[in-house]
Amino acid sequence: MRGLWAVMILALALPAAAEDYPALYDVDGLAPNVSLNIRAAPTVQGQDIGDLSASASGVEVTGAQDGWLRITHEGGPAWVSARYMRRQPGSEALLGRPLQCSGTEPFWSLQVGADGQLTFRTPEGAETAFAAGDSISSANRSDVALIRSAEGTAQLLVSRRACSDGMSDIIYGLTSDLLLEAPMGMRLLSGCCSLMP
Repeated sequence: MRGLWAVMILALALPAAAEDYPALYDVDGLAPNVSLNIRAAPTVQGQDIGDLSASASGVEVTGAQDGWLRITHEGGPAWVSARYMRRQPGSEALLGRPLQCSGTEPFWSLQVGADGQLTFRTPEGAETAFAAGDSISSANRSDVALIRSAEGTAQLLVSRRACSDGMSDIIYGLTSDLLLEAPMGMRLLSGCCSLMP
């Protein structure tokens, strides 16, 4: 019995499990004519750099700190009060949802449709669509998933980790590695992804 009490006390002393980011949020709890301040730092003293409308939804949140949620605003990190944001249930899922991925040097982008179709693009205007194939989450880690095209010629490995594109101040919530197979050989491209509403 003494051991059970020790386990219960220890469980109460431990912090709650961290929420998974990125995830999509909606502004909640504001009057329709009021907007939510976007701040440059996670504090009420942080510079006001913009606003979210009372009806804003599908806002990607990539992290949290002391009651504030980190978002991207005008190409850089910004913060909004967690008090007025509501997490969309299941929005942190890596599979079965639209993603926008990209990388630099060389520049590329990949859009994952809700149906799993992959569309690869380059700045030169090249575009290749891949039919949806199998997708699978890691058997031992909920923060890693693999999305494959039907032919297996495009495979996207997505991990829930902070990511920088190396060219901007944006902090993405997902890291990606894209393997493309073509008649001329294989290419492995690394980059970052965002959740799409």
